[in-house]
Amino acid sequence: MKYHIDYVYYRIRKWNYKYDNGEGLFAAGIIGLIEGGLVLDVFLVTTRLLFSPDQLNKYATIADWPIGFVVSVIVVYNCYAYRDKNKFAEFDSRWKNEPHFERRFKGWLVLIILLSPWFFLYFINAFFNHN
Repeated sequence: MKYHIDYVYYRIRKWNYKYDNGEGLFAAGIIGLIEGGLVLDVFLVTTRLLFSPDQLNKYATIADWPIGFVVSVIVVYNCYAYRDKNKFAEFDSRWKNEPHFERRFKGWLVLIILLSPWFFLYFINAFFNHN
């Protein structure tokens, strides 16, 4: 899984390199939001399965702060973990000479990875609100 997250980081950073001044904070923040979205998806599924709607409404505001804190910690951790400029050079040497078809295919996979936590979030809410 780390390989895939590193590849997503590499592609986002390469796409945004000229605007980010080579820092990579934008890419690390996006990776943190993807991981935070997945944590939020797991949290929502478990709470919706374990608690009734009345209990969820009663304790919904209490859970907002810890989840926001966890997502913030994940974003900050990723900004710290990916701040090494040598890491990007390592990724660039590994992936810069990909064949065109493989690069295009992996580009679509990156897009799916970027959007998947938010699609899951939508479908979780749609499923549990109608059942």
